[in-house]
Amino acid sequence: GNLIVTGDAKTGKTFLAIEILKAVNQETGNGNPRVAKVQSQAINGKDIKNVLSKVSGADLIIENIEKLDDETINNLIDAVKDNTDSSMVILEGNKLAADTMIQNHPSIQSVFRTRIDIGELTLTQWADVAQKYAEGQGYSIDDVALLALHAKIDEINTPDIRLGYSQVRKIVDEAIDKAEKRSSGKLFSAFSRKSEGKELIPMLEEDFI
Repeated sequence: GNLIVTGDAKTGKTFLAIEILKAVNQETGNGNPRVAKVQSQAINGKDIKNVLSKVSGADLIIENIEKLDDETINNLIDAVKDNTDSSMVILEGNKLAADTMIQNHPSIQSVFRTRIDIGELTLTQWADVAQKYAEGQGYSIDDVALLALHAKIDEINTPDIRLGYSQVRKIVDEAIDKAEKRSSGKLFSAFSRKSEGKELIPMLEEDFI
């Protein structure tokens, strides 16, 4: 069903939402569906049924729900109720916005029955996020490399810098660049990722140093 995902900035809300969609579609045997994302400001005042029809066949993530106006929320509730498409709609934003929306529009819970609140992630959880991202790019992280990844994440997790998905993704992207250079260049890596077996290319400890 449809759901609400909340969390502060940089807590990886969008990443989690996409992972949920992947898991649900894999469970239902829906193959590899498209995921559409839209900012709340872009749909305020719009015909929501028309918005849903334009992304028919794709799951939809509506970001920054704190920006949705009351009229659009009411229209969204009606549109999702009437939507016969099997695709999912995920509302994404901060916890206060979700609380306020539910308080002012309690009927939204009849169409968005599940809510996930994301707290501050631990280093281990960020490492798990990094591993998932790497796998999505066609790479694996062995146990020794995982220790180096932990150290790298811990290194940038200072009181002055709030650790977020963009920083963790950057760590992995830089490691992938090193792994590609080691694995006979980008052409070889690209070919391996597209191979029938989809065998993951291993990243080593040196890629994270």
